[in-house]
Amino acid sequence: GIHVPNFEPRFTCPVCKDTGYANRRMCECFKALLREEAFNRISYMGMMKDCSFETLRLDCYPNTPDSCTGVVPRKKMKEVLSFCRSYADDFDMQSPSLLLRGATGTGKTHVSLAIARQAIDRGFGVIYSPVQKLLHQLEKEHFGRAQGNSEDIMLECDLLILDDLGTEFSSAFYISCLYNLINSRMLDGRPTIISTNLDQNELTDMYGEQISSRVIGTFVPLVFLGRDIRQISARDKIQRTNSF
Repeated sequence: GIHVPNFEPRFTCPVCKDTGYANRRMCECFKALLREEAFNRISYMGMMKDCSFETLRLDCYPNTPDSCTGVVPRKKMKEVLSFCRSYADDFDMQSPSLLLRGATGTGKTHVSLAIARQAIDRGFGVIYSPVQKLLHQLEKEHFGRAQGNSEDIMLECDLLILDDLGTEFSSAFYISCLYNLINSRMLDGRPTIISTNLDQNELTDMYGEQISSRVIGTFVPLVFLGRDIRQISARDKIQRTNSF
């Protein structure tokens, strides 16, 4: 017999036939595309490509005991990184929230992005943002200087990562936004990761008891030790370049 080709168009979505609407309502496929675009707009997706657990070198952390505490940073960081790697491997909606604390340049942002990258690869919706950028976006939308529903997306995403808490300009509006994000996600059982240079007393001084008690009381604390590993990596790169 003669083969008659099928000239019917092949639709990505059979429900709305790729129009975005079915039965006069927005189709789920269109909603998913809008969500993905919003994730990309808010998150620094480009930063994730170089951040993995494989590219974080343990030998950048000192292998000698700290003169005050007696703790060996490299040994302690091996435990912290092992925990974070397992957290990323096993991440789901029952995962706990994390508080990454430590001095600038000790790997908090790198680890946050490595977890984000792995969770995204496994199909979870992740928002990563430096706190200053995120709060500025919420402020613009709240006061009508920008369009968007960033707050809803931050409240509802599977994992929200607030990087560098404490470096932003402090205001009553920002503190209110942070409280709403942290408290709402805690009540909904949605995991949040916060990184900060602040200790417990500084958190309370800057954000008040309501925020600090929730973070200290419900987030798993992980302390990052050592010197600024970015400077060490840059110095090693210069030394390798000069050796040729």
